[in-house]
Amino acid sequence: MGNIFGCILNTFCYDNVSDILSLEGWSLICKNNDLIYYNKFSKKEQKEYPKSISDYNDIYDFYNIGMLNPYDTIKYLDTFLQENKYNLTELEKDKINNYISRVKYENGLNKNNIDLIELCV
Repeated sequence: MGNIFGCILNTFCYDNVSDILSLEGWSLICKNNDLIYYNKFSKKEQKEYPKSISDYNDIYDFYNIGMLNPYDTIKYLDTFLQENKYNLTELEKDKINNYISRVKYENGLNKNNIDLIELCV
């Protein structure tokens, strides 16, 4: 009984998965007294932290339909750009930077706003 309570406590006390992974169907669950990652769409279970399958267009689309807030959208787009900088064409890099600029402009964000938000998170 103690192990199950520990699993329940862990799933509530820890940041299970990122917002983008949650939108992709991932969550942290307790199975056989172990915490595992589970995808409700593919029914896949795994012990290691899942990797996002979303590309920069998916991330921007999630923002446009209100499923990602502006700060997270900028963070995920920037992370995608940094992680894939050697695999992206210059046109794709420009498109990602344009998405980031558009999100910042639409929400009145600048470097100072973003730095302040990062301090609060």
